[in-house]
Amino acid sequence: MLPKSTTLLRKNNERISIKESYRRLGCKRAEALIGWYAFKGTDNTGSFAGKGVLSHFKAFMQADDEILDAFAAFGQTQDIPSHIIDKIQWYMRVLYGTGDLNESFVKSYTLSCVQYCTAMNM
Repeated sequence: MLPKSTTLLRKNNERISIKESYRRLGCKRAEALIGWYAFKGTDNTGSFAGKGVLSHFKAFMQADDEILDAFAAFGQTQDIPSHIIDKIQWYMRVLYGTGDLNESFVKSYTLSCVQYCTAMNM
């Protein structure tokens, strides 16, 4: 349970309520948020392979419960099971859409991100 006054300060002293952000995301997305954040890899570069933070966030908000469960499972075990990797690949399909999907890119990017998250002991 968070205290009532838990906020983040942004530029120009803008305050963001963590409690309100949690309410807007919902429990399922809030549980998946850290795994998704680690996976998307755009915190240092701003974008990856033409998809920036906004594109990733839109895909995250469109993700179904199975994809969210997969992101929430990051860090629960040393090795990430193949069924979770499969769900993360579905996230990549949501992110890139079926029109500009390169299957080898999806597999390669998914596996490299999962290996990075595992190495960082998420």
